[in-house]
Amino acid sequence: MLVVKGLELAYGDKKIFDGFDLSVSDGEIVCVLGRSGCGKTSLLNCIAGALPYGGSITGAEDGVAYIFQEPRLISGLTAAQNVKFAVSHALKDRERENRLIDSAFEKLGLSGLQNAFPEELSGGQAARVSLARAFCHPSDVLLMDEPFGSLDIAVRLSLTEYISALALQRPRTTLMVSHGIEECLDLARRQTLPHIARDKDRRKTWGEKRDARKGADNGRDQGRSVIGMTRHKNAEPRGSVFLCLRVTGNEQGRQVC
Repeated sequence: MLVVKGLELAYGDKKIFDGFDLSVSDGEIVCVLGRSGCGKTSLLNCIAGALPYGGSITGAEDGVAYIFQEPRLISGLTAAQNVKFAVSHALKDRERENRLIDSAFEKLGLSGLQNAFPEELSGGQAARVSLARAFCHPSDVLLMDEPFGSLDIAVRLSLTEYISALALQRPRTTLMVSHGIEECLDLARRQTLPHIARDKDRRKTWGEKRDARKGADNGRDQGRSVIGMTRHKNAEPRGSVFLCLRVTGNEQGRQVC
């Protein structure tokens, strides 16, 4: 389980977190939404150990797989070499490493591009290579910072489906930051959104929109739920609010995160 307890973080005089708590169960997907500047990416960076912080974070001691907002590929290395560079220290079996990379490239629509260099890839292709890099990493914790931001809607939908399928095949403790509630909802099978919107009509619109799109698809309904919201301690009424959409494996986990 990934547990953030009493997180404290400030940039100069600006306090980002003041006693922030969050827990993510093993194999659970939590999608975090919030306005720009409220600390979503900072939260991921603290978990990854890239920022100094106060409080405690447990469950990520063995490292994390991280999908950044930008692909961050290394020029001079091919697409496959970029993936290998990130996972070779963790995967000692080279045959298994090559199988994982080939499988990821195939599932992400990158077959035939293993030997392409970053400057030869489109923006969407580069983004998918960064996804492959994270998916091939053996860490049990996956962090995603707006992974679909640079992709068109068709690619976003296909990758959302891929991530959902991957979560069933190999459950990971996953924390995803996004500005789009729709792509977060697409990772869930059912959703309960308590205390999310101050405007009840808006909350109803989200639910109706979701029902119209997913309600009839009984084959995909695995009893998962989307739940929760959390606020920074002492946050301003319209300030640093996180909306946490929590994807669980059953109907028992409905709670405010």
